[in-house]
Amino acid sequence: MREPASFAPFVEDNSPAQHALHKLLASQPLQPPEVHGLRKCLTEILAKQPELTEARADLKALDAAYPNADVVNHPAHYTAGGVECIDAIAAATTGLEGIEAACTANAIKYLWRWKRKNGPEDLRKARWYINHLLGEN
Repeated sequence: MREPASFAPFVEDNSPAQHALHKLLASQPLQPPEVHGLRKCLTEILAKQPELTEARADLKALDAAYPNADVVNHPAHYTAGGVECIDAIAAATTGLEGIEAACTANAIKYLWRWKRKNGPEDLRKARWYINHLLGEN
């Protein structure tokens, strides 16, 4: 990752990202919320200035250094293949309402994570929701 000081021109004064940069400069480990804030800041930089290809590499290095940093907003068992489960659910439930949308969403959720979280238990839960959609429960 580049020297954290090189990010300084792009980071707001007294922002959480600036505090995270100061910790990096002092070789102090970051806490998950700090990683999230710095990641958000770097993502905003990329959106504003796509020519900053070095920032892309920095973002990858940050993700590699802290792979499980955001277990609340982006847990590993819901972000497989670079796609967030919630985004797939939103697309899959477009046009559905009520219990159909809920059952479809839950079935997808359990199928999405089964290998990375609760194994066969998640498959049984997905089957329950699918059976409910089929009117078999």
